[in-house]
Amino acid sequence: MKDYFNNINEINPNEIYEGLLGHGLFNAKLPPFVTSKFFYEYYKTNPSTSLKWRDYIRYENIRNINIPRQLAIPNPFAYAQLCSHIKDNWDAVKEHVRVNTENQRHKISRVHVRKMEHSESIFEMNYKNFEDDGWPENDLLIKSNYIVHADISNCFPSIYSHSVPWALIGKDEAKLKTAPRFKNEWYNKLDEYLRIIKNGETNGVLIGPHVSNLISEIILIVVDKKLYDKGYKFIRFIDDYQCYVDSIDKADKFLIDLSVELKKFELTLNHKKTEILNLPLNSEKKWLRTLKRYLFSDENNSSIKIKTREVFSYLDIALELMHEDKESKLEILNYAIKILSSKQITSYTLSQYINRIHHLVLIYPYLVQLLDKYLFSAFSVEKVHIKNMSNDLIEYGLSRSSFEPCIYGVFFALKYDFELSIENISEKALNSDDCIFMLITYIYCKKHGHDITPFITKAKHYNINPNFDNY
Repeated sequence: MKDYFNNINEINPNEIYEGLLGHGLFNAKLPPFVTSKFFYEYYKTNPSTSLKWRDYIRYENIRNINIPRQLAIPNPFAYAQLCSHIKDNWDAVKEHVRVNTENQRHKISRVHVRKMEHSESIFEMNYKNFEDDGWPENDLLIKSNYIVHADISNCFPSIYSHSVPWALIGKDEAKLKTAPRFKNEWYNKLDEYLRIIKNGETNGVLIGPHVSNLISEIILIVVDKKLYDKGYKFIRFIDDYQCYVDSIDKADKFLIDLSVELKKFELTLNHKKTEILNLPLNSEKKWLRTLKRYLFSDENNSSIKIKTREVFSYLDIALELMHEDKESKLEILNYAIKILSSKQITSYTLSQYINRIHHLVLIYPYLVQLLDKYLFSAFSVEKVHIKNMSNDLIEYGLSRSSFEPCIYGVFFALKYDFELSIENISEKALNSDDCIFMLITYIYCKKHGHDITPFITKAKHYNINPNFDNY
């Protein structure tokens, strides 16, 4: 098992730079029609020296609770400056990690930048490697009677840029070194570059670019160390703590101590998501055990094609479980669709399944992020079905001013090479004023020989507009 520092220490300055800039500018929730690899190559020989505050692109992503979350795409030149500064001071960042994580018997933070197998990226939200990370939960359970779940309230939007130097050199020293003569100290420059990509604001780091996870870790590993040194047994997933204790008193004490340490960095607990549960708990949730117990007819013979009755029965069980478990809700449907994507099904069953998913995605639009991998590609779905679904997704999104379904609809048209049936798609995209919807529709219109003059006119308008960076 590798400890936290060894995972970080494997990355050299050039690799952290390429990972953050070449593969970490765009959040994975965006459909994969954009890349920063070529910008990374360009910027290496054309660096920017401007320290002007820059605004950022907003992108609304529908989460699996059907509520949108605002992601960000920073101005690439400002973001590149930040990544370059991290590269130049990577040894200092690694030393900070070493000091705050050494001698810990298990890896507390479970999600962080690292080298990954089969990927050029250095960060993935759901990446797991148990050989590297171990599985400490089983050890932490021993002699524990309760588990405490605690969540930081609005973690990324609440991170105060000045708190980064506080974490790196200590709050008292950082406050003493705010005078102009210290402005070029690397930790103060890091603070400055964080403010530059957020239009000068000190509150919040952008949700989306991979650098934000690194910044949050710089702060939270300091909090972790304080708690670990007090003898608490816990792990953390980004901003979600799980602590194992033997009494209610210790559970309450952990929450108090965690709250105290977070307040030192202007962070607070989300009390709505804080709970103390009796142990033992089931290792898997009830809905997951139920779906795993479902016996498909191909169980003993993988060459058998399952039929409509089985597919619909499985989906019906998943939908029933969704109504029972409000907390997990759409996670259940997500899981069921992924399981079905691995099955062989008859051609008639496929046509019925496509219709069912078509129905569900217009009720639960977050499923749009699963369509390409777990439906279209998994079953080699015919273009006509993808086209019908894409048109309806765009109509759905336009009717609700929710543009992520529109963006995916246009993306599918680009990827699978068909023309949409939406009238005046360019006008509707331009009227949305949504940067990503306008961009992908421009690419679509250019590919199919449609008039792109309105896009050029709009771009010229933004070029002289004080809100240029939003686009």
